[in-house]
Amino acid sequence: MSLKKAYLFIVLLLLAACSDEQPTSVHQQIEAVKQPIASDEAVEEGDFTYSPEGQEAGLTILAPSSDSVKGSHTFTLKGKVDSANIKQQDILIELKKDGYFWSDLLQVENGKFTHEIPLFFGKGIHELLVYVPDKEYDNYFQLGTTLTIYNDSDYWGGIRYSPAYEERGIHLELPADVEVANLTSRIIGSIDKDAPFAKETNHLLITTSKEEDYAEYVIPVKDNTFDDQFYLRFGPGKYFVTVSVPHIEKTNREPFIYSQVAQFLVDNVGAEDQRDLLPSKGIQSDAPEIVALANELMNDTMSDREKAKAVYEYTAKTISYNTGKLYFIGNQWDDSALKTLKFKTGICVDYSYLAIALLRAAGMEARYIVGTAGFEDDRAGHAWVEVKVDGEWLTMDPTWGSGYVDYGRFEPEYTEDYFDPTEEVFSSHVREGVVY
Repeated sequence: MSLKKAYLFIVLLLLAACSDEQPTSVHQQIEAVKQPIASDEAVEEGDFTYSPEGQEAGLTILAPSSDSVKGSHTFTLKGKVDSANIKQQDILIELKKDGYFWSDLLQVENGKFTHEIPLFFGKGIHELLVYVPDKEYDNYFQLGTTLTIYNDSDYWGGIRYSPAYEERGIHLELPADVEVANLTSRIIGSIDKDAPFAKETNHLLITTSKEEDYAEYVIPVKDNTFDDQFYLRFGPGKYFVTVSVPHIEKTNREPFIYSQVAQFLVDNVGAEDQRDLLPSKGIQSDAPEIVALANELMNDTMSDREKAKAVYEYTAKTISYNTGKLYFIGNQWDDSALKTLKFKTGICVDYSYLAIALLRAAGMEARYIVGTAGFEDDRAGHAWVEVKVDGEWLTMDPTWGSGYVDYGRFEPEYTEDYFDPTEEVFSSHVREGVVY
């Protein structure tokens, strides 16, 4: 099986639409690259090994001359492809080291591409993966070849700006350099009102990564300015931060596509790992409305299990499953616990956001789980909740607890079956991981 990667730059959420009846939705995802190219059809040309997809695209690395090289701070990548054999004139690259990663999209001009690759992640071995456009799907890429670079320089300092930074009229006032922070970091800046798509740019996306962990945060843009904070939730250490803007086209083909505009490092000195307690994308557990509702549903006399059950019951009974969103609208960038609370409707993403926000507001560790759900061949991407109860993780799925979909219509029918479900009951679900 070939390795396919979606053109999402840094959008890594597996936010799938979900159905309690027959899963029909399609969602975007990035597949983890777990191994180098290994195929009977792969070929070696010089010191490079090209996958079948790379060969078909005419991928050839012109510089460096070997797939294993040394670099210092940066190194130059040059290559060519057969423009007639690729669906779009772009090449996707991804740089990886010790769980950190960075990606960028390189434009192909007259069949050639070149880029100065920053070796962000300090001294040691970086892996560079080069992807060619998928033959069938727009904005998807197939692995073409890999390179190994030994970097002899220390961590990169300062802020690196991508071409989209100037193209989209972004101006960062803060941070101005590598920052030392304690749990939170702040971003302040503006957007030139005359820049392309300035009016349509209503938010930024912040992605933080620390070793194998990453998290996303939405920064609102109002009147062409932004000023907000994001969390360094994974404990002390260096965080690689990417700032991105929505990738907007006149056709606006698909959601959740972003163009990165800047990257920088933050050194967090905060001692605690609070990944399951702090607010996160879509989970505004510190919002007054969420805190007030949490206080109504839970009190200090209740056990952890009783608190979790109260949140499950409230969410499953109060939120109406939105089949219109499932079939026609899909997920939106501003989906959140507050939005769900306001409109009292949503799909699995929204049920999960609200339940987790309420639990965290009560000081309970809770996390957003992605996977698939359904029966036999009728499966779709899905999201649910895990909450720590008496030191152990308890599973609950308020979406499936709320009712079912019958011929495209939601039928509310509350059930407790999906609160701390048995293994047999939950055999319909396959857990893939946690998203922050």
